[in-house]
Amino acid sequence: MRWRRRSPHPAHLTAGFVAQEAAAHAPALEALLGRPRVGASVPIEVGIDVVPGARMVILLRNRNVAFVPVDHEAELRAQLPRRGVLTHPGEAFVHDGAWQVWVGPSPRPVDAQVPPGTIDPEPPSVGGIPLRRPGR
Repeated sequence: MRWRRRSPHPAHLTAGFVAQEAAAHAPALEALLGRPRVGASVPIEVGIDVVPGARMVILLRNRNVAFVPVDHEAELRAQLPRRGVLTHPGEAFVHDGAWQVWVGPSPRPVDAQVPPGTIDPEPPSVGGIPLRRPGR
């Protein structure tokens, strides 16, 4: 049996967007991009795929780093190949001390709205053991 990499297919967006829940994926983004610094901005190539549970995710180097906003899902689902992943250029930028992901043409508009997060980031841990006790 041969392992095959899923082929990339370029996505065509009518408008760019800031991905949702990037703050909840902060450990993955920090592992890939380093600690966020004020004013930092990094050009990236993102993947867009559907995970079990039918949510569309933003991938960076094969790691889930954010979700596609619901209002852009229909446009991207129509383009999703049967086998493969959508790709699009983007930008990782720091907003309020955390990495965020812009999917769209560069440069990112300075007035791009960062959607509020609904998922709390996991507490810092070592080997899955939280460093702080709950309630403290």
